[in-house]
Amino acid sequence: MRLCPSPDPLDKLLAMDYRVRCGPPLARTARPRERSFIVLEEHSLPARITGRACLYLVAKRGLSTVEAAARLSRLLGSQAKYLGLKDAEATTVQLVCIEPCPGGAPQFIRLSGLWARLLQRSPRCPGRRSLLGNKFTIILEPLGGAPERICEELKRAAEAGLPAYYAYQRFGTRRPSTGHAALAALAAAHRFLWELLDYDYPDEMPETRWCRRTLWRSEACSGGYEVQLAPRPERLLPRSIPGFVASIHSSALQALVFNAYLSERLRRGYDLWEPVPGERRGAEAPLAPVPGVGYRLRIGGEAAKILGEALARLGLDEEMLEKPPPFLEKRRPYWRPVAVKPRRLACRVTEGMVVVGFSLDPGMYATLLLREVTGVEGL
Repeated sequence: MRLCPSPDPLDKLLAMDYRVRCGPPLARTARPRERSFIVLEEHSLPARITGRACLYLVAKRGLSTVEAAARLSRLLGSQAKYLGLKDAEATTVQLVCIEPCPGGAPQFIRLSGLWARLLQRSPRCPGRRSLLGNKFTIILEPLGGAPERICEELKRAAEAGLPAYYAYQRFGTRRPSTGHAALAALAAAHRFLWELLDYDYPDEMPETRWCRRTLWRSEACSGGYEVQLAPRPERLLPRSIPGFVASIHSSALQALVFNAYLSERLRRGYDLWEPVPGERRGAEAPLAPVPGVGYRLRIGGEAAKILGEALARLGLDEEMLEKPPPFLEKRRPYWRPVAVKPRRLACRVTEGMVVVGFSLDPGMYATLLLREVTGVEGL
């Protein structure tokens, strides 16, 4: 299958080099995005309806999953766990588990940007295997031309199958730089800090930008975990990095290496649906290695050569991944499909807008399909 090189600089930064469709954007996500991008988590619930855990169905808008879980934890006084991270700039519905469940847990919860309903109790919080996938409903605004063509192009791309890149959200919704901050960390701790602090968000307020550039030294500045790291960047210590920051950046590093692997695989002309030597055969698409952080690489064949080229593209080698600095969390290697086909795709035109619905397996991103007709700017 012939794929098209992406002309977008952000795609190149995140090693998402190829798309199915060639040509200019045809649409953009209708504004406001949080009302036009809807995600419904699909899962299997435990059969027993008694136990120490509470399962809440949570709808949120304008909040990240981490923020929503933290609010529920504070309200209920127990830890909130979730199966998957959902887009902050969308309306999303997902399962959140509270364990232990407090006595008299409320049936309904309404907070700013969040609504929750108690579904049932359970002996324990469900694991990630309970997550079956995500169902998306997205409204697109045509950029001139016939809206029917947007449906045609989406269906063509979905039928062909998409490269299963880790998409933009994996690297940060406001500033997709977590993967490159982790790359910097492999070279030097202070470079990690500057990557973390020094680059502006695209929509950052001037006041926030000034605080970032001056390392929050003014009393007028407030910030999050960056403030803990700012005073002495040259003396950055492992204990200075909050655990969730280390986890996010290690995961993003793995995702960036996988994207580079997949792009190198495609550059060499290998078919998305046939494994190369060293890969595994999956239920639908071949499974390619996602290297660990702090673990030895154990692959061979052509896959090992492709991975070597991918690492070199990023300025890495195997030893750098195997022996990361102590403030990057260790992450085990795993396998990921190199291709994905959206399921149950439906597309219609109504009142000049395009409404598209489809489902994806866990870990796959709706923006992989949307970018085929919107480009990055229209997401």
